[in-house]
Amino acid sequence: MTNSTGSSGFGYTGHAGILIDNGTIVSIEGYNKPLIRQPITDWYTKYANTKVLRYTSSPTKAQQAATWASNYQSLYKDQVHYGLINNIFDYYTETYCSKIVWDAYYYGASVSFGNPGAGNILFLPYSLPDQSSLTRVAIIGSNF
Repeated sequence: MTNSTGSSGFGYTGHAGILIDNGTIVSIEGYNKPLIRQPITDWYTKYANTKVLRYTSSPTKAQQAATWASNYQSLYKDQVHYGLINNIFDYYTETYCSKIVWDAYYYGASVSFGNPGAGNILFLPYSLPDQSSLTRVAIIGSNF
């Protein structure tokens, strides 16, 4: 996750992605932007301040989430668009950056971050460090 975005200095947003292999991240950068894969080097160039979090409870579940995110980007890159949907369980029409992470763990690894209840929640990038199963393993940049 990063705070190197427009209004994140005010604590409103930030940005998140999920590492799907040793050098590729899946994310969506905003309205009118596609669901993408990007090299981690491009991420660090664009987002100079990045906090790297790792799911430490189970490497197997982390890999399952990465696989789900990879498949999701391949299958839905031309279908899904950016939107702050009202139902977190809808991943096939709209998504947003941190929701991709939530979906990858929920659908790919049967891990739920928080209690989605009826599904009417937003899972924002700044919610990620609050998850007890995620451990900070690196900070890139100096303004985090």
